Amino acid sequence: MTLLAVLLSLILALPGGAVELTAAVSDSGVLSDAAQAGLQALLDGMRLTISPEGFDVTSGEETLLWARLNGGEGMVVSGSAAAPLTAQTAQAGGMAALTAQVGRLLGEQAQASGKTVDLQEAGTARRQLVYTLTGAEWAAVWPDVTDILCSYVPGAEALREMRIQQKGVFKRYFSQDGEEIGAYFYTAAASLAGATREIRLEYGYQPERGLYLTFRCPDAAGNTNLRIALHARNAKGIWTLKGELRRTAAEASAVYSISGKTNGKLTLESTEKNGKTTVRRELTLQLREKEADFVLTRGGGRMLSGTVRWQAASLPAREMPGTAEGMEAVSGRLAGRLLAALTQAAPDSWQQILHYLAGTAWIDAQGEETKP
Repeated sequence: MTLLAVLLSLILALPGGAVELTAAVSDSGVLSDAAQAGLQALLDGMRLTISPEGFDVTSGEETLLWARLNGGEGMVVSGSAAAPLTAQTAQAGGMAALTAQVGRLLGEQAQASGKTVDLQEAGTARRQLVYTLTGAEWAAVWPDVTDILCSYVPGAEALREMRIQQKGVFKRYFSQDGEEIGAYFYTAAASLAGATREIRLEYGYQPERGLYLTFRCPDAAGNTNLRIALHARNAKGIWTLKGELRRTAAEASAVYSISGKTNGKLTLESTEKNGKTTVRRELTLQLREKEADFVLTRGGGRMLSGTVRWQAASLPAREMPGTAEGMEAVSGRLAGRLLAALTQAAPDSWQQILHYLAGTAWIDAQGEETKP
C-alpha cells in the first residue's frame, strides 16, 4: 500500500493532497456477460481514497480497509483486525533527510572529496562525503543506523538482523550549491536471511530534473539476487519513467517493469517463471487529466479493460485502535470481507470472477468464516 501511495502521488502530482479513485469495466476477454456485470456491480460501490497520510478502501457504507500514519508510526485496519505501521511513507524527497541523519551518526568517519559523480537523470554531484568503516565498526553503529532506516523506510525492520562482515562504504552526494542530492552504499559481504550477499545501492534525486536508482544484492553463489533500476526524468511536470525490478531464486524468477509518461501511455509488465511455467501480465494505462483507460492482459490475451477516474477528496479522521495483531490477521480479515462483498454483488458469477481475477488470499477465504 505504501508503494501504491508513492506511485499515485507521482502519477497524479498531488503531493500533500488526497484523491478518490473509482473504476468501471468496459470489456473482458475472459468473463461472461453475467460475470462482467457482477464485477461492475462490485466496483460501483467501491472507493479508494489515498493521500500521504493514509488511505481508505470502502464498499458502499462499509470501510473494508484503512490506514493512518502519525509521524513515524501508524496502523492498518480491517474490521477488528489491526497491524502496526512503524514507518512513514518513504518518498524520494525524504531520502536526503535520512542520509543526513546517518551522516551525522558517522560524522567522525567523514572524508570530503571533490570527485564528480554522474547521477544520470538526477544530474551531477559536484562533491561528496565518504564514510569508510570496517565490519567491526559497522557492527557498533548498526543498531542506531537501523533505527534511522526504520523511521523512514517501510519494511526496514528486517535489516536489524543484517551484519556487515567486511569493509562498507557509504557516500553522500551534493550539488554545486551544497544541496544533498543522492547517496551510495557498498559492501562485498553482508549476512542477511542466512546468506552472504554483496550489496550495492546508488540513488540521485532532484525534483525539477529527475530520479535515478540502482540496487543489487546477489548471494555469494549467484543463485539469488534482487536488482532494481529506475530512471525518471521530469520535463515541466511531466515524468518519463523506465524501471525494472528483477528477482531470481533457484529455478524461480520474476521481472516487474514500468515505462511510459505520466501524461500519456504508462505500461506495467510482469513475467514470473517457476520451473517450466511462465506467466506474463501487462497493465496499460492511457492517462488523461482526471481519468485513465486501462487494459489488463495475461499471456497475451486481454482479461479486462475499463476506466479509472479520480477527483480531489478528503481523508476522514479515524480513531486508532489500542491493540494490534499483525498483517496476517489483517489480510485474512480483508480477504473474507472482499469475498462477502463479491458474492453479494455477483451471486451467480462470483466464482468465475474469482478464478480469473483474484489472488490466493481471496481464494483461501472461501474456506473461512467471513464476518462483517
